[in-house]
Amino acid sequence: MKHRYEALKFLVFQQFFRPPNSIIDRRKSIHVDVACSGRVVQELLNRMYSVLGVWEHDREEFFVSLCDVLGVCHEECQVFMMEKFRGNILSSDFWASLRIGEDQALLLIIGEVYKSFYSKKMKEAYERFSLSNIEDHIGELLSNKYSLVNSLLFLNELSVFVNISCTGLEDLIYELLQYVYEDDEEGFLSLLDTDKEY
Repeated sequence: MKHRYEALKFLVFQQFFRPPNSIIDRRKSIHVDVACSGRVVQELLNRMYSVLGVWEHDREEFFVSLCDVLGVCHEECQVFMMEKFRGNILSSDFWASLRIGEDQALLLIIGEVYKSFYSKKMKEAYERFSLSNIEDHIGELLSNKYSLVNSLLFLNELSVFVNISCTGLEDLIYELLQYVYEDDEEGFLSLLDTDKEY
């Protein structure tokens, strides 16, 4: 089970978090320390890990439990995954036919459910911060040059999801967004004093 937990941590941490409290951009070149982030990420990991043992006994129950823990619709997620993988993703025979072992199948399923969770949370973040109808140019800046903002937006939604307060995080996001709108990289970076923890 330990190797599964490590794989789960890798999935959640990638292009987002570096312990103990650093939020990183997708290129891992810029970071900001956010005091609550370690607790928020750990709570998410604990919730996901709590259902891992069900995999051994009942895959369908595991899948539904994981979707429930992450607040995603298991029916929609299963239909999407069956279309993507072109088969019954909860069947051992299906994975065996692809020569994919149990652990790899488990991680593929977790990864797909987590993608749905991430997409849902980012949509909520964009709505919360009135970014749903932004110009394509700003969206591209947020995806690339200023991807740290997306990581902070995701952290903000995670903190709401796990009910852990991140004091000052929304203010930081709004301040950073002003620099994104102006495409002011120097101002953006100056706000991210690496010795300060938010």
